[in-house]
Amino acid sequence: MIYQLKIVLKNQSPLIWVRLQLDGETTLATLQDDLDEAFDLSKKGLHHFKLFTSSRDNPVAFSDTSAFHKRATLTQCFSNCGYMGNDTYQDDVRTMMFNLFIEQIIQPEKGIDYPRCTTVCKYLGEFIAQNKPWFIDPLEGDFVQVYVPTQTREELVAHINAFLKKEDLNPFDAF
Repeated sequence: MIYQLKIVLKNQSPLIWVRLQLDGETTLATLQDDLDEAFDLSKKGLHHFKLFTSSRDNPVAFSDTSAFHKRATLTQCFSNCGYMGNDTYQDDVRTMMFNLFIEQIIQPEKGIDYPRCTTVCKYLGEFIAQNKPWFIDPLEGDFVQVYVPTQTREELVAHINAFLKKEDLNPFDAF
């Protein structure tokens, strides 16, 4: 089965979101990697998930270092559409919170490679360009921000899909 997820950055106006279609055998660790790539997050950051799985009324809380995180699949954890839970991401510079939704569980389509990004919100490119990391420029002796041109929705979807297809590309290194 294919899980269509909508991942929404909380406390952001306008809404920033990404829609992914993932195989049911995708682990939560792989979901985290896909989330990092879709929102251009640092691999050094930590994730803390709080998910409502099929078998529990109370959320399961775990970090990205837990055994559950590394082996649990979407199919094992979720059997219904709706709110999955949330993820808090934190690195040296920022803390971000995401809501995770299962929009639908569908049969795989012939000729379609999964995982895939189907669409992103029109504000994601601008958000990524404005939220690139800061570093100390040795020549200036001051903080400067990495410059990244704003990408279109189509460019972002193509770059995210390149990563999801495991072509050993970081979608955002090209810019």
